[in-house]
Amino acid sequence: MTAVCATPNQARRVIKTADGQQLVLCASDVHYLSVIENMFSDLKALNGDIPEEVSYSFTFSNCTIILQAFVLIPISIESQVMYKIIEWSRAAKKSDESKLDFQQFFPDLSVKECIQILEASLFLETNKLGKCAAKWLAARLEGKTTTEMARILDVHCIGLSSEQQQKLNKFNLVTPQYID
Repeated sequence: MTAVCATPNQARRVIKTADGQQLVLCASDVHYLSVIENMFSDLKALNGDIPEEVSYSFTFSNCTIILQAFVLIPISIESQVMYKIIEWSRAAKKSDESKLDFQQFFPDLSVKECIQILEASLFLETNKLGKCAAKWLAARLEGKTTTEMARILDVHCIGLSSEQQQKLNKFNLVTPQYID
């Protein structure tokens, strides 16, 4: 899971990613992602009601930052991909997003990272980024067999396992057939 953390210095925001990294961002970077900004606003409003035992601390640039609370984001995203999404969002707010080059922002993208971007774009409401990621992934899958697609997507099992198929067969034996 990814988390959003409150910081005593409201000019900074901390995002904890799935790989355990704590990204310390400028508050202005968060403004480019309205969903994250709203989560920080909600967290700030709740911060006074959070007990002391929920606080955490870490050292950054010889300064201890106390994290008093965090909110989990229901996406699993690694720090390097999150940084790129923030860069994309920053560039999209400063210029015409339709002119941004997906390949330029994500030059050495893996399928795993692309899926993280797709999942994050749905949650973060970055529609153009999601469309670009979907097109990139579709281009990798186009013309492939299901076996090749499974290998590309790192899916180990296609269809039902033999145990699942047996359970389905038993279920079908006791379930009346509907005829329309």
